[in-house]
Amino acid sequence: MIIRFFTHLKKHTHYLIQLVEFLFFPLFLKIITRDKKSIKSVKKKYNLILRSDAIGDYILSLDAIKTLIYYSNEDTILVVNENLIGFINELGFNVKTIGFNREKFILNPFYHFKILRKVISYDYVNVFYLNYSRELLGDEIVKVANGEKKYGWNGDISRTTKFLTKFGNKIYSQLISSNIANMHELMRNNEFVAKVLMIDTEKVLRCDFNRIIQNSPTEKICKVTKYFVVAPGSRIKKKMWKIDNFAQVINYVYHEYGFIPVLVGAYSEKYLFDELKKKIDDNVPMISKFGSYSFKEIIFLLKQSEFLLSNDSALVHFAIKAGVKSVTILGGGQFGRFAPYGSLNNRWVYHKMECYNCNWICKYKEFLCIQNIDCKQVIRTIKNVLK
Repeated sequence: MIIRFFTHLKKHTHYLIQLVEFLFFPLFLKIITRDKKSIKSVKKKYNLILRSDAIGDYILSLDAIKTLIYYSNEDTILVVNENLIGFINELGFNVKTIGFNREKFILNPFYHFKILRKVISYDYVNVFYLNYSRELLGDEIVKVANGEKKYGWNGDISRTTKFLTKFGNKIYSQLISSNIANMHELMRNNEFVAKVLMIDTEKVLRCDFNRIIQNSPTEKICKVTKYFVVAPGSRIKKKMWKIDNFAQVINYVYHEYGFIPVLVGAYSEKYLFDELKKKIDDNVPMISKFGSYSFKEIIFLLKQSEFLLSNDSALVHFAIKAGVKSVTILGGGQFGRFAPYGSLNNRWVYHKMECYNCNWICKYKEFLCIQNIDCKQVIRTIKNVLK
């Protein structure tokens, strides 16, 4: 009960901050830009596409974004996770980008104001907010955008409250509703685009990584003969499978197949290499590449590997898009919405519990749906993938 109380307290503190920002920042911005002298006015009109969540969520929405760009008569401005700007260009999306950091936008008023100024410096024909779980921070960006029509989801409230949703709903020209409550995010994004553009979902375009893969180097990006990629980190630390478990599986794969483990992740996760080094057998070589690669290079690394072993993270979505074999440790907080999916080469290992789909508001001290996953389960799954 105490854990759930503090989880809810932290969550509602964020909601309060977002409400204050939603009410006062646009008003302040309107006052100081009333004469249009402090912000240069641009006569050309664009379409604005916004997603306000994590990198993996952007990867799942690439089909929808590509389709909105293709069917548009206007050029597009994409509000995108700031770490993905270079990658968006590599995909060949001919768009302007506004880099976005969600946490800084919530907690840093100067950064918050800077993003709003960038958004308001353009005029728009259409504004699309793709999050099915809308947030007030995204509604605020839509609110300040000078758009003729504004589209958003009449979705779930897992990232907001009914009270806050009432504030946001008023700013939209059209709210899209879904007839299906439980749907994978890929299908959800396609549904949004189909309803907004009034097309069949079959006409939603596919955004693959072929453009990047075709330009991959002939030399191996990692200078070893056969390797598998390991991603032991996660943006949410409680979603990380225990290091001891990763060590056991790494030992098995090396001794059984001779594949060398190459560890990847954010630079801040580099400590995981040192922890794993203490746990694996002395004769198992291990390569650390935390924070070493761009997203394009990560795709090259994955394509040249035997398979990916990972927690549920953005890297899995890259692997599936790139057609790479993967084995993923999956919890049950939002089971069915973001995962599992993919082909038979993409396997998900999970431990079913009665509390599945808790939206990660867990009643236990740790996520038992993840920590109860057995090493033998993972090893069996790896054997099946490598058949």
